[in-house]
Amino acid sequence: MLKPVHPLQLYAYLLRKTRELPPHVQNYYRHHIRQQFNSHLDEEDPKRISEIINKAVDDMEWLIQKVGFSSKPVIFQYTK
Repeated sequence: MLKPVHPLQLYAYLLRKTRELPPHVQNYYRHHIRQQFNSHLDEEDPKRISEIINKAVDDMEWLIQKVGFSSKPVIFQYTK
């Protein structure tokens, strides 16, 4: 998937990526994404917007990787 370039692309990208999270946390992160998007609506500096987009993409990739590792079942083998 291509990296988002515009804020609306970022918003849609992040909402799609929440589907890769466990169901019990998806609504929390969708709400958080919406809040952050609304808090940066007045941002006009293209450099700052680019920084925000890059940081948001990196943070989402980190979150999915973290949740991916922690949500895998741990199997213990009993040995005598």
